[in-house]
Amino acid sequence: MSRWPLLCVALLLGACGSNTPEIPPELLGGGAGDAGAGYPPGPYSQTLGGTVDNLKFRGWLDPKAAGYAPDALEEVQLAQLFADPGARLLVLNTAALWCQNCKIEHRELPSHLSVLKPRGLRWLTAIAEDASRSAAKPSHLAAWGTEFKSDHPLVLDPEYSLGGSDRAALAPLNLIVDPKTMRVLRVFEGNQASVMWPYIEAELDARQ
Repeated sequence: MSRWPLLCVALLLGACGSNTPEIPPELLGGGAGDAGAGYPPGPYSQTLGGTVDNLKFRGWLDPKAAGYAPDALEEVQLAQLFADPGARLLVLNTAALWCQNCKIEHRELPSHLSVLKPRGLRWLTAIAEDASRSAAKPSHLAAWGTEFKSDHPLVLDPEYSLGGSDRAALAPLNLIVDPKTMRVLRVFEGNQASVMWPYIEAELDARQ
């Protein structure tokens, strides 16, 4: 039997390219991991009705205190938000620098959070891509935080672990999560502010 077919297979497996940009290991949050005592058990899914895994990211739990400094990135994991005793509702938001709807959403975000955070709303923003749709880097995270004066958890998500690469074009992506169970209650894709914010307020009313 000729060795050429085997050689071709080996070359395909070893050298086949990919359209996915290479992401430096130091920017990856490590994905899911040990959530610690009390975190809801799996199976996990970021889809409607699923339980969100204890995803881990690189970013800032308090970006203002960190001064939006790229060299001050820390590990941020969802278990930290799950452990917040004042949380009544959690929004896991994915944004990108190319996304104009994401920027509109974040310009309006402070006015919403100033009213709803005291009522128990918690918000995490994950930046997935830069202006050219390449994987976001710490400099992009710093630029975003500085522009919008973000005072809620802000992290890098270059693998788009909150959504999936097939949904990246639908940014902003907002997963509305019950922080007591980490179950996804609703999924809003694209610009749905007129529907999403009334839903959030109604959920907060029901959880007081």
